[in-house]
Amino acid sequence: MINILLNLIFPIFNKLISGELMQKLLITLLLLFGFITTGLTQTLERKDVPEKYKWNLADLYPTVEAWQADVDMLNKEVEKLADFKGTLGESSENLY
Repeated sequence: MINILLNLIFPIFNKLISGELMQKLLITLLLLFGFITTGLTQTLERKDVPEKYKWNLADLYPTVEAWQADVDMLNKEVEKLADFKGTLGESSENLY
């Protein structure tokens, strides 16, 4: 896959530079591009974001207690998953 990219993006350099060196060069350029583009974007803190763009978590959980009740329920359900360990190949009935 990388060789295809090299041939499409850098056809001249691919003839001048060995494949392994070219792969390293391509990876370095991609990483450099990623660092540059992420560095140019502005990251706002929550206090700086207008209210209309913030999630209203009260739509999901009206109270912290309601949220905690679901967390507790999920923790109990996750514990039940251990019962299925080693049973994947036994029967499709185990999936329900």
